[in-house]
Amino acid sequence: MLDSKLSEMFLVVAEELHFGRAAQRLFMTQPPLSQAIRRLEEQIGATLFIRTTRTVQLTAAGAELQRRLRLIGNELEQTLQAVQQVHRGETGMLRIALTPSSAYAGVSR
Repeated sequence: MLDSKLSEMFLVVAEELHFGRAAQRLFMTQPPLSQAIRRLEEQIGATLFIRTTRTVQLTAAGAELQRRLRLIGNELEQTLQAVQQVHRGETGMLRIALTPSSAYAGVSR
């Protein structure tokens, strides 16, 4: 199972395409971030970034992981919003029960 912290780190590096800037955004130093991404690559069994001394690029596997993690993030956000709406009574099902005698008590159609 993919760790949410590693997923976040990966997404920031994938967006920045620079380990130093990504580390700054994540409020950490670059070496632990690089180590975390290497652990993620080992865990997944795929190289996610092509690293040179000057550039960082996503591999095809990295681009696919980025795409799918974004989909999952969007789905999670929509799920949380839906749950909150149900909790607040904004959506859901309302059941009203009437007894036969209530039909004569002035309940409107």
